Amino acid sequence: MGAALRIQLISSQHAAQTTGSALHATALAEGLAASGHEITYARRLDPRADVVLMLSSSLFGGAIARLRVERMSHRPQTVLWVQDLYRADVRDSRGGAGSILARVMATVEGKILRSFDQVVVTHERCRQYVTDTLGVPSERVTVIRDWTHVAPLGPTDRAAVRRRLGWRPGETVVLHTGTMGAEQGLETVVDAARIAAEWDLPIRFVLLGDGNRRAFLEQCAGGDGRVQFVDPLPEDDVLAALSAADVLLVNERPGLNEAAVRGELTTYFMTGRPVLAATEPTSITAAEICASGAGITVRPGDPAALVEAVLVLRDDPDRVSRTAGPGFVRAHLSQQAALTSFIALLDREQGGSPSHRADVVDTPRSRPDHDIAGRSKVVAGDVTRR
Repeated sequence: MGAALRIQLISSQHAAQTTGSALHATALAEGLAASGHEITYARRLDPRADVVLMLSSSLFGGAIARLRVERMSHRPQTVLWVQDLYRADVRDSRGGAGSILARVMATVEGKILRSFDQVVVTHERCRQYVTDTLGVPSERVTVIRDWTHVAPLGPTDRAAVRRRLGWRPGETVVLHTGTMGAEQGLETVVDAARIAAEWDLPIRFVLLGDGNRRAFLEQCAGGDGRVQFVDPLPEDDVLAALSAADVLLVNERPGLNEAAVRGELTTYFMTGRPVLAATEPTSITAAEICASGAGITVRPGDPAALVEAVLVLRDDPDRVSRTAGPGFVRAHLSQQAALTSFIALLDREQGGSPSHRADVVDTPRSRPDHDIAGRSKVVAGDVTRR
């Protein structure tokens, strides 16, 4: 590692929160501090900072912070850690990259990203979009994968878990966890359950979680015993259910090419259970399944194809290696792998000076700064309030 740096970490989320972005920001701050860097974790800019690192849950907030950096007498290096891309979200939700809104968002987003010295994205597909479509020079874009915060579950009594959840012996249990919203297109799963009933197949589809489409899905299922709805569970119970299931399902509506890697995939991979993804062939989800070797994919919106894929995994248990998913997580999705990449990026940056002047969006000046849950200082790997 190079010389110790004063790093200003700006995030709208913080250690007291338990969302994925907050956990990532806190873990990164602690890891960098443990590596010898001095970390300030707050919204207010530190005039002594060598590097300003912003976690982008609000890209326009990043633009405002970037403008404030320009006004500092001492110009630090700037790094934007992008978790989501607006235009991809607009494209996914509005059904066409050519819409006026999508083009406007791409223009604004590109100007914001190009104003930073370095941009960190979470997947190679995101990197390609940022460089090819948004015009950020490739040498200023680095891929650092998000990591899982879920600790591996110890040995699980699968039979006991299955009994507790009402799963009968001999059933092939296909488990989907997380949000039940429009993007998931879970009507296909309900239709797949009907096909399983028509074909007299012992397959149970389990939808664990909640969302704004759950009531509608329950109505569509109409009491079909091959579809089971389970309320959200504590983390350990979710992991136990994942380990006890036969197939873990990611389901996406047709036409969706999501803007980020789905968080549940990493947890699925950790269990060693085979993953089945109903997703577009060009999606990030499909790329992850292919890279990991931990599952198979089918075209989305096709309930018969979904049932047939379940049968493939049931009848050929060696089709997917039980070690592929956990091995992929260790190699690419661990916190240590991400921290090593961040340290390497900062080491490269500390030797140079800002390579360009800002291509900054003319954004209205923000209101006076305020800290979220107080100002935090990271020292020797600990987050302490002051």
